[in-house]
Amino acid sequence: MAYKTTFTNIPSTGAPEISRGSIASLFAELEERLQAISGNVNGHLEASLLGEIKTKLHQVKTRYDDALMKNDEYLTIYHSGIPKIDPSKGALSWTAGGKKYELIFPRANESKPVQIQKLFESAIFVPGTSSLIPAVKLQQQNAELDLSAKVEDYYYSASRFWDLVEQGYSKKGKSKFIGVKMVRNRLFEHSMSGAINSFAASDIHGPIVKPERREGESEEHLDSGMIPNTAELLKNCIARLSI
Repeated sequence: MAYKTTFTNIPSTGAPEISRGSIASLFAELEERLQAISGNVNGHLEASLLGEIKTKLHQVKTRYDDALMKNDEYLTIYHSGIPKIDPSKGALSWTAGGKKYELIFPRANESKPVQIQKLFESAIFVPGTSSLIPAVKLQQQNAELDLSAKVEDYYYSASRFWDLVEQGYSKKGKSKFIGVKMVRNRLFEHSMSGAINSFAASDIHGPIVKPERREGESEEHLDSGMIPNTAELLKNCIARLSI
């Protein structure tokens, strides 16, 4: 059986449109918006709803931060034993058994450094089964389980929060099907039977759910990553709470 890795909405060149700093700013903007609304509440019911929204927002932010921390920890473990390239020297270096090794490649022009274009850093895994680096096998597998659990916690929390804003505050009969809802509903709760339970940790996009697909499997419901999904969630919440 052949497998492939698929991502969506991921730029191949240039800086990402959404940074981690912009997410922090969006959380702060939403908190300020809720604070402003709280000064104009009408009745106990509305005050109670806003209090619940504030509580749920704090949960979403905490779980987002926890998942992103585990994402970065996993990348550190995953890349700890993988050879690194020094473009200025044209050298490949790695550590094994406590010793550092270096392999220098000959170049046509020694005055010109090796050119490397980095798209984004990522590591794909099925929780608890990966062991590319024997020396950190247990540590890596535990990190996989920790990250996948934190990611699932985040999406269930974010989905409930969006429903509260859409259906509780905006009085909509059905929540708009944004990224956090798609991941929660289509990749966790009602995942395609037999789908590979894969995850990816990435530096730019954060954790990505089910990036690995079997050859011929549907290309629907591809996850853009936790950072883009969180930006979309927060922007939509700010818009709803500004009406």
